[in-house]
Parts: sequence; structure tokens; C-alpha cells
Amino acid sequence: MNITFMIGNGFDINLGLATQYKDFIDIYRNIQVQDDEIIQKFKKNIINCDLPLWSNAEMAFGKQTSCINDNFSVEDYCYCHSHFCTALAEYLKVEQKKLELSKEKLPVIAENFSKAVNNLTIGFRAVPKGQIQSLISCYSSGISFNFIDFNYTNTLDLLCSHTNRLAGWKQHGNHNNSMGKLIHVHGTVEKDMVLGVHDESQISNTECFKSYDTYYMAQLIKSQTDIINEENTYKQTLQVLASSHLIYVYGMSLGDTDKFWWEKICHMLKQSGELRVILHCYEAPENELLRTDIKRFEDKQRNKLFKLGNVEKEQRGSLQSRVHVTGTNIFKDLNNIVAQVIGQAKAS
Repeated sequence: MNITFMIGNGFDINLGLATQYKDFIDIYRNIQVQDDEIIQKFKKNIINCDLPLWSNAEMAFGKQTSCINDNFSVEDYCYCHSHFCTALAEYLKVEQKKLELSKEKLPVIAENFSKAVNNLTIGFRAVPKGQIQSLISCYSSGISFNFIDFNYTNTLDLLCSHTNRLAGWKQHGNHNNSMGKLIHVHGTVEKDMVLGVHDESQISNTECFKSYDTYYMAQLIKSQTDIINEENTYKQTLQVLASSHLIYVYGMSLGDTDKFWWEKICHMLKQSGELRVILHCYEAPENELLRTDIKRFEDKQRNKLFKLGNVEKEQRGSLQSRVHVTGTNIFKDLNNIVAQVIGQAKAS
């Protein structure tokens, strides 16, 4: 049984790290002594600081190619993109250091992380809970937990390492569960960072790149950046997803710049009548007297996924029952423990 978690920035935010776009951009836009004229122009006049999500910021990079002209060349733009990515990596290195946890807390954190990934149906109503549990019970051997990490930080690596060493991954029936693959699909703060758009259609000014080597535009298109990185990361990720029986999306917005993955997941849903997908949504409404608003919200999220995944409306009905939406935070207890550790570290 393969359960794969797709982990986005909401995971780090849940742990108390300041990794939202607005956290970084407020610092980045300050002009530094070492900033040359091109970077100063980029920070003052081009970069958009009023965006709520990283996916919006990535889309903005595609749109901002409209600023390329005789006074601001393709080389200038790619130089600014590289400067932005380098500054982001340095910022995140500082943030991830907050999770260098004290030894006495590690066993508790590892135990809670293991417990969380084994309790995926918390918060679900009886019908969807039964459907998910029925799928899991079909497999008598242990569960392999895979992690597709869209973050650049090492927070998930640390938690998985501590869980492997201190707590284990529980049991399924008479078999021990285990950790499978952990892939940083967009690189890390150390190497192979991928930050950009889905394809050329999300780049406003493609004409300006035509007289340049292909790697200039490839710097802005995620799947092409993956090819430049020469690590087959996308290929490995697709292999993990293709072998999954359950995919749990946590801390990720359903955005256009990751359309590649939503297309692949929807294709897998159509190909396999067994695969189920769980979408965690922080903004899901609370349980109310009447469930109409909740059902409406769930359908909206499913249709958003299907639209991004190019699923025709007449095909969606057969897939809807295998896409589950939840507002329950399975990592809530982890948040409380880590917040205490970070708070104690600040106090000392």
C-alpha cells in the first residue's frame, strides 16, 4: 500500500515558520548597499509585493516579462530572477534553523508525526471515512509512506529522519509500515531550485526570448528547469505518484503554476478506478447546522482540481467520489509542540 503526501508551504507555516511570500518580500524589497542599478530597478518598479501566495508570485514572474525592452533586456530579467532565488534561499536557511530541535523534544515530535500520517481519516464523516478505510484495508501488507516535497526547506527531511530513528511508522495489520521516497520536486535551499510558471502560455512576452538560447526561457518554466537540472526529478516523482493508491495534498494551493501535477493526478484518477485523492484546505468552513455550504465548498475544490487537470465536465461525475476534501489539520498537534520549542528558543 503506497500513500503519498504532496507537501506544500502550508506545512512549514503550520510549524510556525515565516515562509509566506509576504514574509520574504517585505525583507527582499529593502534596497541594500550592494544592490546594483538593475536589482534596484527590479525591486522598486517591477516586482509585485501585494500577492497572497507563492503561486501568485510565480505567475507574476511570467507576466512581468512584459517589462523586457531596450532598457531592460532578457539577460537583465534572468539576472533578477536568479538574484531573487538566491536571496530566497538565504532567507529560508535562516527560517529552517528554527527547527533545530532540542533532543528531549525529538521523540515526542517523531511520535506525533508518525501518528499523524497514520490517521488520515480524522475529521471525515462516516461515508468518506469508510471509503478511505476500505481502500487501506484491501492491502494486508504494511503501508509505505512517500513524500513529494514542494518546499525548499529541510523541515520535512528532519521530521522523517527523526521518525525513522526514534518512533517508526506504526503497523498495518501484522506488518510494519515504512518510509518510501522523499523527493524535493523543486529543489532545496542548497541546489536545483525551481521557481517559475507551468508553460509558455503563462509568459507574457515570449517574443523577446527567440534570439536567445533556450535555457534563458527554461529558467522560468518549471518542467524545463527540471530538464536543465539533469536529475530526472520530475520522472522520479511521476513514478512515485503512479504507484500510489492514495494521494494526500497538504499545504498546497491549487494554482496554475503547478498545473503539470494536477494534470497528471487527474489522468491517474481516470486511469485507475482505485486511486483516491485527499485535498486538505485550510479555508474549509466549519461544520454547521446545515451542510449545504460545506458541500458547495467541497464541490468547488474538486471542480478547481478538475479544471486545472483538463477533466471535461461530463467526466467529472465518475471521479468526484474519489476526491475527498477536508479542513481537518492532521498535523495540528505537531504545530503545538514545535511552536513551544520555537517559543522557548526565542525566550532564551
